[in-house]
Amino acid sequence: MVVHRNGAVVGPRRIAVRATRVNRCRLREGLPLGVLAALRRPFAARGSCGALYVERVGRDREAGRGGWVYKVGRRLPGRSGSDPSTALRSGQRVIWFWCVRAGACQRTLAMQAARSARRGARFRVVVRGYDDFGRGRRIAGAVVRYDGRRARTNRRGVAVLRARRTGRVRLVASRRGMIRSFPSTVAVR
Repeated sequence: MVVHRNGAVVGPRRIAVRATRVNRCRLREGLPLGVLAALRRPFAARGSCGALYVERVGRDREAGRGGWVYKVGRRLPGRSGSDPSTALRSGQRVIWFWCVRAGACQRTLAMQAARSARRGARFRVVVRGYDDFGRGRRIAGAVVRYDGRRARTNRRGVAVLRARRTGRVRLVASRRGMIRSFPSTVAVR
């Protein structure tokens, strides 16, 4: 998934991260920088092949203390997305996003919810925000969107939702000043 400076989101999608060329560098398959290429996001990078720095994605160019970073799972690896030691494993979640302040990026959100619920029943969603090091805390005031509706988390980071129709219901959590969550689904029966 890619989240631009203005909050616009590309993805998420399940993709194969193939070998690619960036500048004069031939990058092996499975590197985080290859995610941008696989999602067909125009980007510019500079530096040596094993330490490329992404300076622009789309129209969003590094500026002041802000710039592009990525997380694998819930944490910043602290290495270039072209470093061979950052090779991804199948199924890992990668998010590239515009970090407002390098060294203290805005938190990325994640949700925890039941996998299934009965129609008409209530179920809880816990929203946590993760810092650069993968340390999470519950987030109050996050908005969970689902089934055309919205619910806000309480001071303990919990939103209570009602399963209104059968089928798969998609959930996404967001909060101003933070990076939205990957979507999650709940099977309503």
